[in-house]
Amino acid sequence: MDYLVMIIGVLIVVVLMADVVYTAFVPSGAGLLTKWSTRAVWKVFYILSGKRGKARILIVCGATTLLVILSIWILLFWLGNFLIVAAYEGSVVDAITKEPVGLWDKAYFIGYNLSTMGNGDLMAATNAYRIYISAVSFSGLILITSAVTYFIPVIQADNHKRTISGYVNSLGDNPLSIISNAWNGKDLRNLEKPFQELNLLIIDLMQQHIDYPVVNNFHTTVSKKSVSVNLAIVDETIHIIQSSIPQEHTLSAHVVTSLKKAIAGYAGSLQQQYIKPSKEAPGIPMAGVLKNHGIPVKQSDQEAFYNRISLRRRLLLAYLEDEGWSWDDVWSELPLSDLEKTNF
Repeated sequence: MDYLVMIIGVLIVVVLMADVVYTAFVPSGAGLLTKWSTRAVWKVFYILSGKRGKARILIVCGATTLLVILSIWILLFWLGNFLIVAAYEGSVVDAITKEPVGLWDKAYFIGYNLSTMGNGDLMAATNAYRIYISAVSFSGLILITSAVTYFIPVIQADNHKRTISGYVNSLGDNPLSIISNAWNGKDLRNLEKPFQELNLLIIDLMQQHIDYPVVNNFHTTVSKKSVSVNLAIVDETIHIIQSSIPQEHTLSAHVVTSLKKAIAGYAGSLQQQYIKPSKEAPGIPMAGVLKNHGIPVKQSDQEAFYNRISLRRRLLLAYLEDEGWSWDDVWSELPLSDLEKTNF
């Protein structure tokens, strides 16, 4: 009996199963193996795309990540159990001759027992290994079931991202158009219901991001369908409303604050997992842009206001850049005459 090989095999199986259980069943993120492999796959695709969000190769990144995670789970489970069997020379024998088999046959034996009870040409030699191989078969089935249990909500979470993007697009193409579309000649109360609904959608998105971080590897090549771009659009809309429009012409402060907190919560979850704030914040939108659309503007210290929220804007900018987008995508579709009056 080679105890070192046995210990290594047991450690691999234990670490792997802990990763699977934590990833698939604990509502607080992914295990270390899954988290590392998820980020590694994204970095490879990000480099291959030339760091461009519009690169079509990024479309398959999400599906590829799921395949990589499943492959790692299966291969490590296979390897760990193979080492446990290989540690004892006489652990597996030929079913007819009863002679011990070699390492390749043991690898084959473990492989087909991962999802079935084998085909009978090889068999475990001792009672302990017979019981162990039965456990391997059941564990393999649990492993595959866990993968399906995890992957289905991931796909649903990706659809939820698209729902948020579609909702924001229906309000406007950029912060200015959202405000101008909602302006009723007196105030922005037309935004109250949409903001309340977006608040709930973003809270759900934050929890899904925490539970299934792999969902961030699902990418769209259209900036207006990207949740990172659309969250930045909504956030900038809130900032313009708070910093530039008189309170009597805006909407409920509670609605605005709630939505702002929801976005801050999501940005905070990004920072906890993998996003580091950009070194510099985006430029400050100028209040003169609003006047061109007949919307009253108040006098305020814009620089002081935006300095206070610099961290969240740097986080959202880093999120955009990590997905291959830029701050210009937040303000796309803006008429040139307005673009020239906007400092970013």
